[in-house]
Amino acid sequence: MFDLIQKYKGFFLFIFVISAAGLVISMFSNPGGQNAGGQFSVSQIVARVEGKEITAQDLIRAYQFQRQNLMDEIEQRAGGESSKNPEMRKYLETLIDMRLTPDSVVQELVQENFVIRTAEKLGIQSSPEIIRDLIQNDTRFHKEGRFDPLLYKQKVTQTGLFEEDVGRRAAVYRMSELFQAGLAYHSASERELEKWLNQKSKYAVLTVSSKNFPEPKEVSQAQVDAFLADTTSEGVLSEFYNRNLQRFSTNEEVKARHILFKGPNAKEEAKKILAEIQGSKIKFEEAALKYSQDPSNASKGGDLGFFGRGVMDPGFEKAAFAIKLGELSAEPVESQFGFHLIQVDEKKEAKTRALTEVKIEIAKEALLEKLKKENALKFLSEITAGNIPSAQELKRLNLNWSESVTWGAMDENLGSLGSVSGEDRFEILKLNAKKEILPKYLTRGDSYHLVRWLGVAKEDEIAPKNSNPMLAAQQPSPSPSDPGAWEEAKAQSAYRYFLQTRFEALEKSNKIFKSEKILQQFREVLKKNQG
Repeated sequence: MFDLIQKYKGFFLFIFVISAAGLVISMFSNPGGQNAGGQFSVSQIVARVEGKEITAQDLIRAYQFQRQNLMDEIEQRAGGESSKNPEMRKYLETLIDMRLTPDSVVQELVQENFVIRTAEKLGIQSSPEIIRDLIQNDTRFHKEGRFDPLLYKQKVTQTGLFEEDVGRRAAVYRMSELFQAGLAYHSASERELEKWLNQKSKYAVLTVSSKNFPEPKEVSQAQVDAFLADTTSEGVLSEFYNRNLQRFSTNEEVKARHILFKGPNAKEEAKKILAEIQGSKIKFEEAALKYSQDPSNASKGGDLGFFGRGVMDPGFEKAAFAIKLGELSAEPVESQFGFHLIQVDEKKEAKTRALTEVKIEIAKEALLEKLKKENALKFLSEITAGNIPSAQELKRLNLNWSESVTWGAMDENLGSLGSVSGEDRFEILKLNAKKEILPKYLTRGDSYHLVRWLGVAKEDEIAPKNSNPMLAAQQPSPSPSDPGAWEEAKAQSAYRYFLQTRFEALEKSNKIFKSEKILQQFREVLKKNQG
């Protein structure tokens, strides 16, 4: 019983303070009366749980108790400084009032009464002996290490109410114990599943690529022709084409001429020559030869040849691609080099050659790749058939099995293989001493992977999932070394589900009810008093 008191100390402390301290509610109104506004009565029903009414007075008491508890805790952490400093205390009270709301308090009262009513509905009660033992083992009523009846009566002014509430909460705890004890049964199949989920084995992964195998020295034209004639080659050619698409694509390009002007009067000079070209007084090529200050192409009439985007000065490039075919810039174009007059002679649109256009061109390369891949797959099939190559054979191909990796049903990544899911996961987990090699290769991009079982991992070979002790403490999970944790986790989950579904059913049938109207009145009274 002493353990029960310690485990649920906060739970019993709540009822003790309410029953024993007789918390003052004059801040709101006199018990049973109304406040100054004549709207908020402490006898009004704030909520109802299966016929059990929660009054405004219950809400006030619970609200004040929680508020005082928070204030006491903050003062304790502050070393009592807030009690010496009125401004600090007022600031702390404001923070608490922002966090503590009537809605959260009434929800706690509803949930508390719900579990009590659930225990009552199930006929679970606490005997007078249990209530007596709980109270007598409570150290708050001890003097010199023993229960003191006088101290108990001094602290608890309403002993009957207090004992009744202790009994209710003991019944709730008993309900939890009985419920979970009945659900903690662990069947043989569950134990087998638990063992399988927790077992870890050691694996090695062999990663193979067609790049590990040398290309055939040469293929004849007859082989290439036969490859093209084979309808199954379409897939190989298409895959090769898509993988090398950039090779068959050309970007947009322009062929332009320019005349460069430099110096302090460059723009004016450019405008003057532009007018002469537009007036047909001089041809663009002649003007370039005569006036351009770019010696690399002035002699060629300013011809820059074809160029794509990202090659020229950004300002120059933008203007050149915007000029229509056969025309010249309407105004001098500024760049980091000076001012330019630009004329566009030709344009090439972006284009991608179709597979049908390049099929013959790529056939030989695609065939060589296919033959290399076939060599790799043949090598893999021999291993899956049980012909495991020696270390020397692997070294010749620049291959080797990975270092041992510990992995199990609850893990995700298997070494260099990465994430494993679906049927592949189950196939790997079924590997054992009789069947060491996964009977198929797993594909990841251009690589193929074989998995080899090396044996069951020992306890000291299993690395902890979470090396951070703080995070591990926050996220406990059942482990093989604690079999009872699985039963407890299953029972707790079922118990929570039972309470949740029953609560939702009562809400749906309006057997759990909260009055928004009374809550709003309470909020207004709080706001007025806090203001």
